[in-house]
Amino acid sequence: MGTSLTQASEMQAYILTDKGTFLSMEKNLDIKILLEKGEDMKNTYSLIAVNPEKHEGINSQGANAFIQWMTKAETLELIREYGKTQYGEPLFYILED
Repeated sequence: MGTSLTQASEMQAYILTDKGTFLSMEKNLDIKILLEKGEDMKNTYSLIAVNPEKHEGINSQGANAFIQWMTKAETLELIREYGKTQYGEPLFYILED
């Protein structure tokens, strides 16, 4: 993605990119964000444990522990804050129910 951003900057072209890569390179680019948020631009991450009754060799205890950790208030706060110190804004947003 970094090479693509550099080329888009050199050509003054439009590009679709992830915000993290853009922010990490922003000082060396001559392009700006035109559209940052929108219903059709959400990139949702989900956690679903595989059913151990349907698949052998699954670490369901580990999967459930990971899901529980990822959905704790403290972990969600870490996600909300991630990137603020280095880039001045968060790299991820929590979708509220």
